Amino acid sequence: MTRHEDMAGRVLAVVVRALPFHRKDWGQAMRAELAAITEGPARRQFVRGCTRAVLLSGTALRTLAGYVGMLVFAAVILRQTADLPSAGVRVEAIGLIAVITVLAWCGRRRGALGPAGIDLVPRLIRLAGYAAVMTTVAVLLTTGTNDPTGWWLAALAVGVYLTGFLRATTQPAADALSLPIAATLTLVGLAVWWVPMLLLIGVRAAPILTFLVACALVPAGTALGSRTGSPIKGTLSGLAAAAVTLLLFFLAAVLTYRLAPGLVPDIAGPGDAGGLTPAAKAETNQIESIDPYVADFLLGAVLSGILTAVSVRRRPGVATGIRRFPGEVYPADR
Repeated sequence: MTRHEDMAGRVLAVVVRALPFHRKDWGQAMRAELAAITEGPARRQFVRGCTRAVLLSGTALRTLAGYVGMLVFAAVILRQTADLPSAGVRVEAIGLIAVITVLAWCGRRRGALGPAGIDLVPRLIRLAGYAAVMTTVAVLLTTGTNDPTGWWLAALAVGVYLTGFLRATTQPAADALSLPIAATLTLVGLAVWWVPMLLLIGVRAAPILTFLVACALVPAGTALGSRTGSPIKGTLSGLAAAAVTLLLFFLAAVLTYRLAPGLVPDIAGPGDAGGLTPAAKAETNQIESIDPYVADFLLGAVLSGILTAVSVRRRPGVATGIRRFPGEVYPADR
């Protein structure tokens, strides 16, 4: 085989890597057919045709867009870390970007975190998970960036959230919980709190309401699961919804108070209480108003970590190779 013929094989090997996991058989078929072609011009023509087919397919374009998005995100965050006042936070932020990159890579490989389910719902939820995580990182880099001893905990929570999103959208986990139920409960829970929060000062003055709303999602999931004959599946879906909703509560509160400072509750007191200047008072009010939602953020990460740990545990003595949640009844068990 000449150098040019071998180059054709290398090019095709790179091209098929753009295919998602569930289309890998197509890539293997291309490589097998190329191996049967011996003429150099024919090999190159075949590779050109395969390249066009792969690059013009929707799955490859989405994969390429994902890679570009991750690169842009990493570049923006790294640029933002250069302006951070704390060297410790800069190191931790760079480490977080590395962790996110590794997790994203694992999400495309067969294993506990990947690949995503073949249906549209898990793919959309995984995409939304990436968006939520990226937004969270951007928010954290402008919140408490002078405290490396606390920032690492927030960075750890981000990693746990992303791991949870990836695990929940794999095929085994998607079979063990209802992603449509979880997504619906998440959106309903966010709307139930956020809309009144925008309109009523009493809701903004009572951050504990977010915890109550998140707790209510669990029995709601159980009830919805019972209607389909799987209360445990519904409960797990409710727990997953609660974890994600707690993250969204945090993001909604932070972004709302930044974009609409007039909605920030007056915690510092009227007038020049405490000797604060108007600017210092506004900053204090915003910080104090956001602090309670940090607890939501961390609690959601703990819940996400627990669900992820449970979902990857195999039931002993089962030879089907299917990852299960405790208590679920499968046809093979009957």
